[in-house]
Amino acid sequence: MADLTTIAAVKSYAGVTGSGDDSQISAIISAVSSLIAGQIGHDYEGNAVTAEFHTAPFSGSIILRKPAESITAVRVSGSTLAAAGYRLSDGRLLTRLASGLPTVWSGSSVIEVDYLTVSAVPVDLELAAREIGAFVLKQSSLPGGGSRLGLSAQANGDTGSADYFVQALKQLPVSRMALRNHRPFA
Repeated sequence: MADLTTIAAVKSYAGVTGSGDDSQISAIISAVSSLIAGQIGHDYEGNAVTAEFHTAPFSGSIILRKPAESITAVRVSGSTLAAAGYRLSDGRLLTRLASGLPTVWSGSSVIEVDYLTVSAVPVDLELAAREIGAFVLKQSSLPGGGSRLGLSAQANGDTGSADYFVQALKQLPVSRMALRNHRPFA
């Protein structure tokens, strides 16, 4: 899982100048990155997806489950389409073409798509991770050393803390917009 932001960015956003909390901030960034990836269904590792299956849609387009950087192959009922037989738009919308124009997939088709996922973190997600990281850092530095978010419990899979965390991050303005923009089927 790739981290969506850096220690320096979170420290700057949170107004932290010392380096004594760097290991805690690093753990926060990893937790935040994992939770965002879970919310949007993509980890920005740039992995290859082989044979993502779809049934023929009623239109000439299908929505890929993860944002694609490039299409490796599109097979319709086992036959590979030529590169001129499809177009990728906005990283997720795959449209079938005939003579360069959108066309409907055959009703009984099974569509297999091979593609390379996007590895560059979008700016709004990096800003959301920075905002959430700063929020968590401030919450985990309560008087007496306590943490409302129970970050260490959350890192160990405590679903109660994770649920609280997800609800809290949905209230932050940048993260709320970024999650809406990047959810596959929002």
